[in-house]
Amino acid sequence: MERISKNKIFQIHIHTKDDDSYFYSNTSYQYSVISIQTGDELFSFSGSSNSNHSGTSESGISDIFFDNDANFLIIKHYDSKKEKIELPTDIKIENDNNHIILEYLDGHTEKRKRNIGIFTTKYGQPYEITPLKMSKK
Repeated sequence: MERISKNKIFQIHIHTKDDDSYFYSNTSYQYSVISIQTGDELFSFSGSSNSNHSGTSESGISDIFFDNDANFLIIKHYDSKKEKIELPTDIKIENDNNHIILEYLDGHTEKRKRNIGIFTTKYGQPYEITPLKMSKK
């Protein structure tokens, strides 16, 4: 399952892995925020839900989504806590192609090593997020 931000700069990739039997059910969730421009994974979160004859336990992140303006990422925890992470307004690839520059609304920038998002389907086959647009600084 994938979600695209309103400004079409980011994509949330959600991967679930189920391990079920007659006696138990374990589900793990991996949430990745990807730059559609560059294909880089900017943030990664995880959570899990487990149930058996003793009951259910949940931990970590239950969901992530974009706010209405796509300026923030909203993270919901299983314990009902919410947090916001500011998202960059622009992402550029540095000339060496090994780093990206994140530009934020208030004008500050952050340099990061590139982290191209490579994921697997629910059946384990790998696939890479294909960037829509490459921009260089």
